[in-house]
Amino acid sequence: MSQEFIDRIYASNDAFTRRDVEAMISLGMREDVEFQTVIAAMEGGEAGIYRGHDGVRRWMRELDETMEDLEAEITEVHDLGDGRYLLAGSFSGKGKESGASFDFPIAWVYLTDEEENLKRFEAHLDRAAALESVGLKEWPEG
Repeated sequence: MSQEFIDRIYASNDAFTRRDVEAMISLGMREDVEFQTVIAAMEGGEAGIYRGHDGVRRWMRELDETMEDLEAEITEVHDLGDGRYLLAGSFSGKGKESGASFDFPIAWVYLTDEEENLKRFEAHLDRAAALESVGLKEWPEG
């Protein structure tokens, strides 16, 4: 397990909670990074997919326009080898306009290049979809 990359995952999550997109980017995101958000996972297609640093910045602005008190809690991190990481946790916050709170389980996939820079991030509403993305049938133990 690359502890350095795991540490960067947690640091990036802390930056997300602080709404510091520049800190997220500085933690080893490739210029051509691809972000697949929960919206993309639900709807498929290109909606909810953001590309490059400017795309990540746009994603954060769009989140901030519609939601507040956002927090992603990481409860599991699994290094699958070959630059693949599988995470589980929860995502919570509330809608700015509605004030409706949400808190749901989530799974993430991080794909890195040979220098362990993030090249693709995926958010999934269920573990099965995350497993399918990394070619596994069962959730890793431990």
